[in-house]
Amino acid sequence: MTNEEIKRLVDEVKEEVVGWRRHLHAHPELSFQEEKTAQFVYEKLQSFGNLELSRPTKTSVMARLIGEKPGRVVAIRADMDALPIQEENDFEFVSKNPGVMHACGHDGHTAMLLGTAKILTRLRDRIQGEVRFLFQHAEELYPGGAEEMVQAGVLEGVDVVIGTHLWCP
Repeated sequence: MTNEEIKRLVDEVKEEVVGWRRHLHAHPELSFQEEKTAQFVYEKLQSFGNLELSRPTKTSVMARLIGEKPGRVVAIRADMDALPIQEENDFEFVSKNPGVMHACGHDGHTAMLLGTAKILTRLRDRIQGEVRFLFQHAEELYPGGAEEMVQAGVLEGVDVVIGTHLWCP
């Protein structure tokens, strides 16, 4: 696969990812309360096809993309929870939940991982091994949702975990 092919696939989903991020930004949920967020993520993943979906905890989501050939298991993780902060912006997708906002980029992380999942489901025939998409709840509270997800077995057999975080200079 060439860089041009990857760029074309990214360009195809770019506006959709922006829309998902704006939806998530407008509907933030606090740690351990991400029920609507998890349902939104689950429904989007379900629409992509080729994924085995589960809800390891009440407010988390895992999707498994099994490649055509055996290989390593790579997990990609995004966090979904928001913070107890009153948003003071005035754009059209401002938080609709008083006192709660995505102030740390988790809306973007979730949207980007959905976009990654959509692209990789289209490339299933080229994937060796498995990709697990982990949508983690309650990252902002200790001990947080990660511990619950690990106890639920989401990392069993995983060779490597990839994560990212938005940053603006």
